[in-house]
Amino acid sequence: CSRAEAQGNMDAFFNNAADWAYQKGEEARGRPPVDYTELKPKQAVLVVTWALFVTPLLVRSGYLIATGPHGWALTLDDIFTF
Repeated sequence: CSRAEAQGNMDAFFNNAADWAYQKGEEARGRPPVDYTELKPKQAVLVVTWALFVTPLLVRSGYLIATGPHGWALTLDDIFTF
């Protein structure tokens, strides 16, 4: 087993241990193995989008709801005005 394959297995295990264990059980029964080292471009774009755009927007909204004068009555101007 290569280092990249071992790292991919550990990443998959830490991401969702139950699914990883199920997949390993299916592989033991003869199913084709999953290549956890393969980078899927669509998945990479989704991760980057969430990391750079969606998560900061949600964090900023939560911060403004908790500390801002408007509470739940936020507007897009409130969120995008620093």
